Amino acid sequence: MPQYYKEKKMRKNQDTEKKGPKFTAIDYLDYPCELIYAKVHEPTAYPENNPNKHFEVSMVSDEENVEALKEIIDEVIALATEEAISQGYDVDESGRSEDLLKTFKGDLEGQQYFKAKKSANSGEIKFYDENGEAMHGFKELIGNGTKAVVSLVVSPYYMPAKGRVPAIVSVSLKISAIQIVDLVRYAGSGASFAKVDNFEGLKVRRHNKTTSKEQDAKSFVPAKDSKPSKAGSKGLGAKYNI
Repeated sequence: MPQYYKEKKMRKNQDTEKKGPKFTAIDYLDYPCELIYAKVHEPTAYPENNPNKHFEVSMVSDEENVEALKEIIDEVIALATEEAISQGYDVDESGRSEDLLKTFKGDLEGQQYFKAKKSANSGEIKFYDENGEAMHGFKELIGNGTKAVVSLVVSPYYMPAKGRVPAIVSVSLKISAIQIVDLVRYAGSGASFAKVDNFEGLKVRRHNKTTSKEQDAKSFVPAKDSKPSKAGSKGLGAKYNI
């Protein structure tokens, strides 16, 4: 093959690597939890001079909900890995749900949590109250232990190999909306909470998997005497036993 065509093919391959695979293995769910270190009004960045700012929450839940979310994460990663390989991308490693489940230190020693984020470039977080009504202009500081239902997008991503770093497929948890079920107002540093044992009927509610772009949050509709909806219903009209 002439050198010109070799270089053209190499540039095409490099461009493909930059764009990454086209994933359809995206999942949407509502995650009942207690919010810890919620940074939901003023975006943050690490380091502070990083222009890519985001909102974030750490989410603590009971064992049943944690295991349900782990199962969904691992399923999405497995499907996304297959999609990347089928599109001609090298995958050396696949992420695991265990990689996303972290453990607090200090005052919250031993509590496990998932972290979810939302890019500040995609707009502010939408909030809903316990009755499913939109909380327009909600700016209340959220304290540790606030009970909430976080609408999440389990979104796959691909990182190509670089040096000794292998090519990997994993997922990130993105915030779509937050329903405030029981607000604990921020009381300064040092606030803590009791160990989470159960959520009294609040369980992970999974929506249909979809290939469309992230949906705008719709009203949450909690109901006193109803059980969590089964997987397969559409939208965010979850009826929780709160």
